[in-house]
Amino acid sequence: MVSPRHVPDAPGGLRYCRECHAFIPVDRFYNGRRRYICKSHFSVKLAKIDKTIMDKSVTNDKPVMDVRRVWRYFWLDSKACFGQKKVGMTTNEVHQLFDRKNLIPGVEWRLVPLDPVGEWGVGNMTIVSKAARKSLVRVYSNEGVNSYKAMLNTVVAA
Repeated sequence: MVSPRHVPDAPGGLRYCRECHAFIPVDRFYNGRRRYICKSHFSVKLAKIDKTIMDKSVTNDKPVMDVRRVWRYFWLDSKACFGQKKVGMTTNEVHQLFDRKNLIPGVEWRLVPLDPVGEWGVGNMTIVSKAARKSLVRVYSNEGVNSYKAMLNTVVAA
């Protein structure tokens, strides 16, 4: 007896989709754990899961939202602009960094590393304006680490 959970493949390269309630070609299924839900329905289920996770993490507390936003830009910069594989800072550490500098977290601030090739942690970070970050990233990508550090010293000193 075949259980309804494990419907075998039909002859001719077809498989039953539990969501479509129809037999469709096997190549329209992902391999692996959820192989009895076609790719289109799997995407819909995954989007619903992502939405519920995001809904649970959403807050109306503006400083918390701003810290998360600053951390997200920091994380994106670390991967895309500076080529870092690992980011060693949490949103709580970003908030502590703002507290130490006596700044209010906001969308006008960005985190940049003091040494872009070293470990990325609290001790290697500083807070700059959005415009300063943009020019620092441009200098780093076009002219290298030494020019970046020289420009960062002028930005932080100002």
